[in-house]
Amino acid sequence: MMYIKRWLRSGILQKEGTIMDRITGTPQGGVASPLLSDIFLHVVFNKWMEIHHSEKSFERYADDIVVYCMSEKQALFVKSSIQRRMEECKLIIHPLKTKVVNFRGKS
Repeated sequence: MMYIKRWLRSGILQKEGTIMDRITGTPQGGVASPLLSDIFLHVVFNKWMEIHHSEKSFERYADDIVVYCMSEKQALFVKSSIQRRMEECKLIIHPLKTKVVNFRGKS
């Protein structure tokens, strides 16, 4: 815990040699960032899905998530539900990367 706290509180070394304080999150590309992100999303997303959408299958690869739904209507509902959950946890879903995709090949 001591090392995690230090990692989260450490500043960011700028190109010119100055250190910028960070308010939240982990540094992009930092060695501990994927691990801390995975731990955070396990609670924020995986456990939340078990409680609120237990009938849905999903895959999560680091911060990329695919949720399998039976219809477009269901997919849009789940998408908005997940978006609200992420906002509650101070996370933002990227609007251009977030999509509903039809895997069945039918409209």
